[in-house]
Amino acid sequence: MTASAPIAVVFLLRWADAGWRDHAVRFLDSYSAFDAGAGHRLYVALKGFETEAAEAEAAAILSRASHRRVVVPEAGRDIGAYLAVSSVIDEPRVCFLNSHSRILCRLWLSKLAANLDLPGVGLVGATGSYESLHVIDPAFPAFPNPHLRTNGFMLDVETLRTITADVAIEGRQDAFLFESGPLSMTNRVLARGLRVLTVGRNGRGYDVDWWPWSDGFRQGLQANLLIGDNQTRHFDTLQRPEREQLARQSWGRYRSRAVLPGR
Repeated sequence: MTASAPIAVVFLLRWADAGWRDHAVRFLDSYSAFDAGAGHRLYVALKGFETEAAEAEAAAILSRASHRRVVVPEAGRDIGAYLAVSSVIDEPRVCFLNSHSRILCRLWLSKLAANLDLPGVGLVGATGSYESLHVIDPAFPAFPNPHLRTNGFMLDVETLRTITADVAIEGRQDAFLFESGPLSMTNRVLARGLRVLTVGRNGRGYDVDWWPWSDGFRQGLQANLLIGDNQTRHFDTLQRPEREQLARQSWGRYRSRAVLPGR
């Protein structure tokens, strides 16, 4: 797959989110502000917009950007919506952005695509974490539990269909397991002998061992984030003790650069 291969960019909107209108505007502001740097088609997955009036309201807000809307059921969480949309897109490569995503730099899409084109790479994303839910649910791997977060990630559609052939997302637990369980999206790609990278604003791709030192998610000023979300914005608002706690959850003993001097 070459860097010029067509890309589907899928942005998710959820009717059940009281702030969905604000989510749409925030995303569109960032989408308009930063050149993607790569040819693509924008899809908007309207999750739970099951009436004509609801879809019409969304269409009016989204009209400022050329896009194709795909209505998907409310069931299935974010991952279920991604899988539903992947069945109708024509492009061979897809980048998923959740409802809280905000693009933070120019050439964001080309930076993801360039890293996905590297030898042996099967999956790239804007943020990753070592966090584990094992302490509250032993079904999850113990720390460190490297996994890409699903706020923004890219892969080839063929890869997506291969790794999700036996996946059914029926509830919150299924979604959590697909993101960070023993058979997570990340682990399924790694099991195929492929690399999984986070990609920074600087355009560099980071292999799993380098994630804690990428100046990204819950690290210092998060200055190298390519795409932000509600969790990264929340981290920025916290005082140092609270940031330390979240950094510890995500990176544990590897968090040497997770919190800089300051507040």
